[in-house]
Amino acid sequence: MDMAVALADGRLLVTLNDVDWPGGDPASAPWTAGPLSFADNETLNGMTIKALTMFRDHLGCSIHEALDILQSRSEHLLREHTDG
Repeated sequence: MDMAVALADGRLLVTLNDVDWPGGDPASAPWTAGPLSFADNETLNGMTIKALTMFRDHLGCSIHEALDILQSRSEHLLREHTDG
């Protein structure tokens, strides 16, 4: 929960997303405001196949990686929605 992880341009990106951690910045974390927000509408509306396709196309990841990203992003968006 304290780290956001994403695959972009063949690189693994890890960002601290807890403001309590030194250098943590939730605004720059990939799960919150970064490269995964492009599929939020599809993720929130249950368009799983479209969201997976978008993750694979944009990030160049495998279907297994896309599934992991979708699950993590979904969990984040649900938490954000219930908190806000």
